[in-house]
Amino acid sequence: MRKSKTKGFLRVTFIMAAIALAVVSITPGNLRAGVDVSFKLSGNYAYLMDKAGDIDEARRGMESLLSDMNEVDGYNTTFDWKEPTWSKALRAELMFRVTRNFGFSLGSGYIFAKNPGSYSMDTMDAEDYGNVYHYEINDYAEFSQTYSLSAIPITLDAYFILPLNKKETFRLFAHVGAGFYFGRLRYNADVYEKINAVETIDGGPFYQAVGTYDIVLFEKTHSNAFGYQGGFGFDVKLTGPVSLGAELFGRHVVFKNWNGGRVSRTEYNIERSYPWTGTEQIQEDFTESAYGDMWTYQVDNSEYVNPYTAMHVWDEEPEGQFTRKVRKSSLNLNTYGVSVSIKIRFSLF
Repeated sequence: MRKSKTKGFLRVTFIMAAIALAVVSITPGNLRAGVDVSFKLSGNYAYLMDKAGDIDEARRGMESLLSDMNEVDGYNTTFDWKEPTWSKALRAELMFRVTRNFGFSLGSGYIFAKNPGSYSMDTMDAEDYGNVYHYEINDYAEFSQTYSLSAIPITLDAYFILPLNKKETFRLFAHVGAGFYFGRLRYNADVYEKINAVETIDGGPFYQAVGTYDIVLFEKTHSNAFGYQGGFGFDVKLTGPVSLGAELFGRHVVFKNWNGGRVSRTEYNIERSYPWTGTEQIQEDFTESAYGDMWTYQVDNSEYVNPYTAMHVWDEEPEGQFTRKVRKSSLNLNTYGVSVSIKIRFSLF
């Protein structure tokens, strides 16, 4: 409830700020004989305030699972997957300055954030029945994956401009606006697993098997959303129509209802042997796919570990005795950061 009220307050603040800038700026004393048109190209580096939403939920879910597994005898795990922290962006704006202090811009660009990580699991289990029978199995698996979140925005911003001298060689500015964001998420994962099983009877070999699995998983989803952005900064005129600028900015956009596809390809090779039959080798590969919504949910399938969060694309809503707290995934690019820009000015009469 508090989170919803905060979002509503921020939206109203952005809208009221835009109206205030327009009212203050459009006065008879500020009207110009013509319209200045500028092309502005900027790049920014921003902090992800909410860690991109459910991407970090999935990361923390796996971290919790491996931490719990480390407490179980026979399990050894590693985890090297940092939380998503930063985004980068390129932005182009066509700016129209209609009074001395007021203008607006139409913009677009490309926002992107990557979150790579890796982890591994190593398990060992052995059983003995007196001095006659011995069984041992070792299962090692390593995982590496990357989430790539991106968006292409179409934005409209209102600008308040404050020249600090007559030649306008140094200007302060502030802007607020809204936009429509086309979001995309790509998830790539590679899994390698090796299983080694050995059975002996009276100290001699009875059965041995070595299996290797190579799995490649790819998910591609999309979601669109309205958002808003704003900032304040300055620009300095270099020569002629060219100026350089810098600003502090913020952005709020939340993507829900992700939809897309998942494809996984598995290749496995199993080599097993018995003393009386020799060695047998099995090689196969298969592909699985799913098309539908992306879901975030908890998996509770073991008495040894706590429920953990996962996020994947499924044909239908995940369900079953081991699945709970199912909801559609929510990701965001809520950020604040620093932007630098170059601007070229033209004049229309």
